[in-house]
Amino acid sequence: MSSGIFTTDTFVNAGWKKSKRYDTETVPDSTEIWYGFFQQKDIEIRFYPSHELAVSKGIPSAESSIESAVKRSKGGELLDFSGGSFSGYSAFLVAGNAVLLCELDRTHCDALIENLQ
Repeated sequence: MSSGIFTTDTFVNAGWKKSKRYDTETVPDSTEIWYGFFQQKDIEIRFYPSHELAVSKGIPSAESSIESAVKRSKGGELLDFSGGSFSGYSAFLVAGNAVLLCELDRTHCDALIENLQ
């Protein structure tokens, strides 16, 4: 999956339901950011021009988003919504040119990636 160039349609065809598009201004080098869900779990997908940029820019951005969510959490539960973006992500993965932020853990993100074939 590391060499694939994916679009929102790629994920929609795999069963992901896109819901809201976010501004890319706060996520350096991203080309699109979409909030949606798969199997009743929230998944935000950040697209980059290449796999290399998804790794070099997307991973630090995803880690920062997760760290910020944890700092805002109360009692170990991620409850905060900020700037219109769901902040309950506690895991992420990189697939091709996309970084997926996953609610609770990677289980549903992994299942979505498996559906891409």
